[in-house]
Amino acid sequence: MPVKCLVMGLQSVEKSWLKALAQAQRDGIIEIIGAHHVDVEHARELGLALDVPFFDDERRMLLGISPQMLVLDRPANTRLDFLEASLRQGIGILSLGPPVANIEEARRLAKILEPTTHLLHVVPCFCDSWTFGQCIQSEDYFRAISFLEAHWYAPNHAAARAGRVPENALMVRSLSVLAWDVLRTILELAGMPESIYAAIDGSTGAKDHFLDATGAAAVTMRFADGGVASLAIGDRATAAERNILLYSRAGRVRMLDGQYQFADIHGAPVDADSIPPPSAEQLARQAIEDFVRHLNASDSPYRGRRHRLLETAAMMVALFVSNRTGQAESPRAMINIHR
Repeated sequence: MPVKCLVMGLQSVEKSWLKALAQAQRDGIIEIIGAHHVDVEHARELGLALDVPFFDDERRMLLGISPQMLVLDRPANTRLDFLEASLRQGIGILSLGPPVANIEEARRLAKILEPTTHLLHVVPCFCDSWTFGQCIQSEDYFRAISFLEAHWYAPNHAAARAGRVPENALMVRSLSVLAWDVLRTILELAGMPESIYAAIDGSTGAKDHFLDATGAAAVTMRFADGGVASLAIGDRATAAERNILLYSRAGRVRMLDGQYQFADIHGAPVDADSIPPPSAEQLARQAIEDFVRHLNASDSPYRGRRHRLLETAAMMVALFVSNRTGQAESPRAMINIHR
């Protein structure tokens, strides 16, 4: 049976997601039963694009439909208690970017979820990519990382609305979406850094909120074992790019969407492979299929994914606080401060 799906917060510029959702419905994977946005014009556009009832009021919406999953591009004023109530009822959330705005919200959702859960997944997620899956099997290359460099770029919605982005391009709502993905990837590869120093050219959220920052960020990290990382993140690009280069005691690894290369400690090539890089619509369709498969699966050690909400949120807060203070900040200290 198709999973009953409510689409929340998406905008009409997210054409790849809208196409993927429509195709998943035609293929019987989901049944789209409604569209919601806090802005009535966006709600109307979304409902017309998906040919479903649309709502701009949560209470009226929940009286009319009973979803089994949400595809959520969270507007900044979406209440967290709505997400908490959904998860407690077993409604899965496929979130386009951070589902939380700060550490307190991350802690609240984490209390509801198991560490590995089928009820929440955040995309884009480089850890789900073909490249990452191929590379991470060579464990020796990811021990004792001495240096890691990452570039994460994509156009944002404003660029799409201005007509500066091809219709089928991979785009993101904001810099925050890119930052969550790259920090989650770093967390998986190297663990939580001891300190983060960041400078952002653009706008950032108020206080400790990190939703919907825009612009470009330069980030430096230090790890307890002596390793360092350098990140460049930006939502003003005309095309999307995710690119990692790391050095460890075993050699060098470069990872891009659809491509990887291994070299030994002397720089000699060891292994390489590539596939055609997936389109934005293919990535969206894959995310929908994977989420529904986990949602419908029986309980097993292979059901769901680690959400790492608290650690990722702490890294996000440290990044944005560092930009304001001009000092390196500790993600662990951010967790302790917000207990």
